[in-house]
Amino acid sequence: MAVVVSDTFDRGNGPMGVADTGQVWGVVQTPSSTWAISGNKARATAANLSIIALESGVSDCTVSADFDETSGENGIAWRIVDNDNHYMIFPRYNSVYKKEGGTYYSLSNILVGAVDPGTWSVVLAGNVAEVKLNGITQATVTDPFNAAVTKHGLMAHNTVETFNNFLVTIPDTIGSPGNTSAPILSGTAAVGSVLSCTTGVWSNSPTSYARQWWRGGVAISGATAGSYTVVSVDQAATLTCVVTATNAVGSAAATSNGIMIPGTTITIAPNDANIKYSPYNWNVNASRALTPHPGAYFRVMIQGSPTAIAALFDVSALQGDWPQLWYRVDDGPWTKVTIAPSVSLTMPASTSAWTVHVVEIVVKGVMLGQDRWAEGHAVVQWTGLSTVPDTCSTRPVYRRPLDIAMYGDSITQGVLTIKGMGGTPEVDAHDAMQCWGWLLGEHIGAEVGVIAYAGQGWSVGVPSFPASWDKLTAAITRDLTTPAPDWVVIVHGQNDITGDVTATVTSTLNAILAAIPATTAIAVVRPITGTQAANIQAGIAECSAPNRVTWVDTTGWRVPADSSDGAHPWGYVHVGGLAPRLAQALAAATPSPPPGPGPPPLQGVAVWPITATVSVR
Repeated sequence: MAVVVSDTFDRGNGPMGVADTGQVWGVVQTPSSTWAISGNKARATAANLSIIALESGVSDCTVSADFDETSGENGIAWRIVDNDNHYMIFPRYNSVYKKEGGTYYSLSNILVGAVDPGTWSVVLAGNVAEVKLNGITQATVTDPFNAAVTKHGLMAHNTVETFNNFLVTIPDTIGSPGNTSAPILSGTAAVGSVLSCTTGVWSNSPTSYARQWWRGGVAISGATAGSYTVVSVDQAATLTCVVTATNAVGSAAATSNGIMIPGTTITIAPNDANIKYSPYNWNVNASRALTPHPGAYFRVMIQGSPTAIAALFDVSALQGDWPQLWYRVDDGPWTKVTIAPSVSLTMPASTSAWTVHVVEIVVKGVMLGQDRWAEGHAVVQWTGLSTVPDTCSTRPVYRRPLDIAMYGDSITQGVLTIKGMGGTPEVDAHDAMQCWGWLLGEHIGAEVGVIAYAGQGWSVGVPSFPASWDKLTAAITRDLTTPAPDWVVIVHGQNDITGDVTATVTSTLNAILAAIPATTAIAVVRPITGTQAANIQAGIAECSAPNRVTWVDTTGWRVPADSSDGAHPWGYVHVGGLAPRLAQALAAATPSPPPGPGPPPLQGVAVWPITATVSVR
């Protein structure tokens, strides 16, 4: 037999203390229950039913002790949860008892009684407990209560009973621990994230577990806890965790799965020709792709059998709540993340065998009140992708057939589509993917560049629409010619609470008409609150080419109750109403080709003059 716990109590008079094998004794039955060692024997020192126990680490075992007195008011207790939940033998009453929820239950009689001292033992195997005296079976009970509990000890009813040679043993035949299911490592593969490691599943009742974290095959000094915080030196390395299980017979080790931490070496630069950006709302160069606009996105196809992908960002100018993103790899779910210097992109198991993967990233939302126009406090600056291996490259991703520039205010950038203001972080409340601008592209097969600033209007805002339609930020010009837009959609007026915007509408439309190709159509959408609707229509009528401008009537498209503040519609209003209605309006305004030879236009592409007012109910 292998000894797990042994205590001869041969250590002089005094408290119970620590067993010979190192386990700590503790009183279970309270109040006024005390135990001590006297004359190299253990005994209770208060005249009441009392239990003392220690943690053995094993549930299937043999618990034994020498009973020196013949009163029968002593016994063994096993699988002890607490004072109200345990098992015990009580020779005085010839019984094996279970105490469950504070109530005693007699499970079996035993063959001998109070006058039989000697070595009492309980052999535990699963739900079965076999009670023996000097090796002869006295009772066998089957009961599932507390089957996995590993605390065992002694019971006494008064101060007369004494005990010697307490043992917890397990058969030598069980052997050392055996791993039946490897430890599992989980967590996000990014600097600053916390990884966790389970113990795995083991046979032969381990009594303890030890962990050691490894980086690239080298043990990490001091990393022996169940969790580990990823640090910068872990980048471009694979982390694993080795769990060592131990019982009285021996030890065995098992290694977890590995998590690769992407590095900071840029494999794919922002100006890679195969990356497809949403139009009109990015500024891209070799070192960074910059956008101030929620709803901006890009898609890229990565080849070379990548096993880890991370998106890298410059966060040096950010203030307040940092922007949030959505990302998706292949057919995986859209995953929300807060921007960080390195954002690890999880690849779905369903496409793990692919050698090529498609990555999509969308700017979900930014914090209101943080300057995106002049200071860049909420501007997204993407600096590239880091991949493992770093030899990965891209292949072309083809654009959708239409290109649309959609201007708007906070409604168009997805403010309060998820919940009302007041939460932390505030940006949780905003989601551009639940907004009609981003959704429009899904409905009509278009690349839509959402261009929106909260608080903006024809005559108000920092910046106002007339001051910013041709600029990405205060310092960066917006290109509305590459690619040539099929539509320019304008949704402004809700913030123009006072004054007459007619002249501003006319002058701004004239400037846009002069800048865009002659094949581009403009749709001016009635503010969903109706504010300034008549003045906007008057401004359209006075512009230089009213036949190229379509008025989209949104009367009845939403009700104020479908929002948190009476103004900003919930996401379901955009998904189920505003976006499909706007798509219908643009489709209805698409002209027929002029008579004569030549191919017809692509479905939904406005390339001939338009004179229309569209109302979709």
